[in-house]
Amino acid sequence: MLSGFAAESSSRWPLGRFERVVDVTLEPLLQAAAPHLSTPLVSVASLRHLQALSAGLPRAPVHRCGIECRLGEGLLRTDFCVCVRREGAGRLMELLVQPEGSGGAWVRLARLCTSWRDSSSSLHNHVPEIWLGFDLEGPLVQRPDPVVSLSRLRWKEAVGTHGFSAEVATVCHAACALHSEADAFPINREIIDRCLSHLSPEAVVVHVGALGARRVQAVRLVISVRWQEIVTYLTQIGWPGQLDRVGQLAERYGPLADSLSICLDLGTAIAPCLGVELFPSVAYDNRQEIRVLLDLLVSDGLCTPTKGGQVLGWPGSSPLEGGGLAGRTLSHLKINLRDGCAEAKAYFALAEVRRIRTHPLLPLYRLEVGGDCA
Repeated sequence: MLSGFAAESSSRWPLGRFERVVDVTLEPLLQAAAPHLSTPLVSVASLRHLQALSAGLPRAPVHRCGIECRLGEGLLRTDFCVCVRREGAGRLMELLVQPEGSGGAWVRLARLCTSWRDSSSSLHNHVPEIWLGFDLEGPLVQRPDPVVSLSRLRWKEAVGTHGFSAEVATVCHAACALHSEADAFPINREIIDRCLSHLSPEAVVVHVGALGARRVQAVRLVISVRWQEIVTYLTQIGWPGQLDRVGQLAERYGPLADSLSICLDLGTAIAPCLGVELFPSVAYDNRQEIRVLLDLLVSDGLCTPTKGGQVLGWPGSSPLEGGGLAGRTLSHLKINLRDGCAEAKAYFALAEVRRIRTHPLLPLYRLEVGGDCA
């Protein structure tokens, strides 16, 4: 069972449901969140990385951000991501053209933003958000190369099935252009078509990630799908991983989540690794739902009781200097399958909010983190 869950957090849990989010700079958000991030979930070294990053991106137009925490025993690495909306592309361009942002990865991102701002481009029409992900390990760097995710790609209804594959391929090509020349690779259109042609009508490609910052020659498709369809879908596309393990995870965790996504890496072939994202509902009080998921992770050896308790204690709000609130929610939990091993993570969402709704019958705003490429 979970431990380390403060009683105060129980009464404040509904404060994690927000009505409206506004764009802000990064530093005040992280200052407000820092008191709620502690070991063993977030190490002192990771907090130093976050401080360095906020100093390196002082004027970045952040809509919301995410903190990625590993839940297993002895796993201390924390990663971070920020969301920039299409409307903030101009301000992001101003940041990128500064001399200190002249590294190759940032130059390639600046080129992508130029296309993103063009109202006639496919990127502009189908990519409302971009997430910049940062691996917080190694030497302190104020502006490390970002892992870029083109996000909230809910275009299937707009272009129809006939144009769906072509649009996804276009965005995949844009993601490939973010790789360095040394890590460049040809997009395998046959693999993309195969992965898209077997999607059910309800399935949606929500993110396309470029993994070049990790020197991985692949793009990542994140697909929202029903848990009952996962094994059939992976079989149809010829996924080379352990289907029996995926089936066990889907049956064990799928019924407990409000929605679920899978993460596929596509290069010259489909990679055998897989991510399974578990999203809680936006119910007025979903504490018990999340507790059940975390207890299951603990019993499966994927989460320590102390870290699970810290995850439950994260949601709430903190005042910001000059007014406003820093709202904190749990975006989702994720199980990664790689090389026969499973690893669980929690994704914390953080954003400035103007109002908070606490009535159970009012519509709620889910703060999702979409920059995961790990």
